[in-house]
Amino acid sequence: MLAIRFGTLGYVDRIMSVYRQHDAGVWTQRRPADKWAEIVRRYESVRELLGEEYRESLDRHSCVAAYVAAMEYEKQGDF
Repeated sequence: MLAIRFGTLGYVDRIMSVYRQHDAGVWTQRRPADKWAEIVRRYESVRELLGEEYRESLDRHSCVAAYVAAMEYEKQGDF
């Protein structure tokens, strides 16, 4: 996103990476509520970097993630 906003972007027509998921992963071990809270923090960070042009869209997605995080925390009894 930052490359598109502040630089140039290219396209490489081949697989360049692999995503591996396993039970010992840093993200996989997190509680669902904590994952959603982290997603909210990431939206906020991106919003700061990209400025006003994308604010409405990022705020909308951030609010949805915050709602889901709140519901997950409530399920855990963590108010």
